[in-house]
Amino acid sequence: MHPPGVVTGALLRAETRGWALSGLLTASAAVVATLAVTPLTTGSRTDRLPVVVAALALLAVAAALGRRSTAALWGVVMLAVGVDVWMLAGAATLTGAILTMSAFTYPVLYAAYAFEGAWLTAALGVTAGGSAVGLALSGAGWHWIPWSVVVAGSVVAGYLVGRVLTVLRWYGTVDALTGVLTRTAFAAMAASAIAGSRRRGAPAVLVLVDLDGFKEVNDTHGHAEGDRVLVEAVDSWRARLRGQDLLGRAGGDEFLILLPDTDLDGAREVAAGLADVSPIAFSTGVALVGPHDTVATLLRRADAAMYAVKRRR
Repeated sequence: MHPPGVVTGALLRAETRGWALSGLLTASAAVVATLAVTPLTTGSRTDRLPVVVAALALLAVAAALGRRSTAALWGVVMLAVGVDVWMLAGAATLTGAILTMSAFTYPVLYAAYAFEGAWLTAALGVTAGGSAVGLALSGAGWHWIPWSVVVAGSVVAGYLVGRVLTVLRWYGTVDALTGVLTRTAFAAMAASAIAGSRRRGAPAVLVLVDLDGFKEVNDTHGHAEGDRVLVEAVDSWRARLRGQDLLGRAGGDEFLILLPDTDLDGAREVAAGLADVSPIAFSTGVALVGPHDTVATLLRRADAAMYAVKRRR
């Protein structure tokens, strides 16, 4: 049984990363504010902490505003790391420096969750290098053992966790046979795309595709041939679809296509173009996004339209 957040698609939406970062930075600002009022170490300089609180609060707002952009979120994380480095450089004692270095754990964990590939590697590299510079400039001076235990260890762990999450994310969002989005991932990304179309005042259409005679292919030629037909069909459709179009597998021989910036006539033209290149015939049902539609309501309307077409046949 999937967690509720995965079923509704919330955890798969791109903007969730931004809200998560905004919440993390807000919580960090609250922790630093508490330390500014009640410092844990005698002699620790706390004059920088109010500035850190204000900076983290501003970055929390920036993360919320830039929640749909990977580059923007990466930039916010790097600025947060820079704030932590500046705070670390102001530590007067080794105890204070170790406490401050623990703050780097949070951007590391967030980077492992939110970024992949070069984005993740760069974030971890900046965190490791920046923390080393901050410790060297602090009143405690350079101490490689505390830095290795507190920062380097979390960076290595963050890299490993990030690699595991990348693999799990792929299996959770990509249909292993055809390489298109799973139903859950499609619903999550379609919800974001529909919200974007509404903000722009642009139309969008959901297309439900059901392959004709696919059961006979499996029964006559075997499931291996059925799999080949599915893969060839998807490959032919991808060549005709735009980069902004979403393609997902609803299950079995049913597929979902979301066409942003497209009206009903345009969607029917797209469907006709897909039929021209498809290795197997299919039936379609289309539903134009209305002001209060969700992916679920669109799917019900598209499904009803498709079966109406089949009944007329």
